[in-house]
Amino acid sequence: MCVSCFNDNRLVPGYIVDHIIPIKVNWLKRLDLDNLQYLCKACHNKKTAEDKK
Repeated sequence: MCVSCFNDNRLVPGYIVDHIIPIKVNWLKRLDLDNLQYLCKACHNKKTAEDKK
């Protein structure tokens, strides 16, 4: 399930593994399982756009 949608009480399949803290911000967290989450395409695109700001 998409973590972001689930937090909004919606059940949407998540199929993109996303780094919570982007690897460009902290390279050492790239393999940390606690730094990974499933997101749907819409939520991943939204988070990626926010991360670029």
